[in-house]
Amino acid sequence: MNIVKYDPKYIDGVVDVLSEISVFYNGANSSNTETIRKNLLNNFLGKNSDIQLILALEGEMVVGIATFSILYPAPKEHGQLFLKELFVLEKYRKRNVGTSMMKFIANFAIHNNCSRFDWTVDRENEIAINYYNMIGASQLNNKLYYRLDGEALENFAMGR
Repeated sequence: MNIVKYDPKYIDGVVDVLSEISVFYNGANSSNTETIRKNLLNNFLGKNSDIQLILALEGEMVVGIATFSILYPAPKEHGQLFLKELFVLEKYRKRNVGTSMMKFIANFAIHNNCSRFDWTVDRENEIAINYYNMIGASQLNNKLYYRLDGEALENFAMGR
């Protein structure tokens, strides 16, 4: 298993993983491959993006991806690394792929002057919650996660 920063030669493999992510989260309403590829090129890797994209490779095959950014400000004039997505293809789970990516990201945080490494998890994802507890992560109870989306986002933006 090799963990590397994104290289354009792996674009097809990244699109394959993003396609599985789309099915995982959206089921029958998942996006098609062309839409996913455009989103990758125009948004993930676009001029306004500050995300880091890392890949888990088995040989030359992309078997997992993670996206994260360093946010400022954070305590004591450091950065806060925020993990947005970590996903491993189903047939490669339980092979320490996720752990390898998490360790890579933790080292990235340390080497980039981050004082913390944060992420979210769905409340019903007991496997992930148990894993995060096992590795020593703290579950924060003093923060609430908010979202504006759909009509609420549009109404707020338009002052309605």
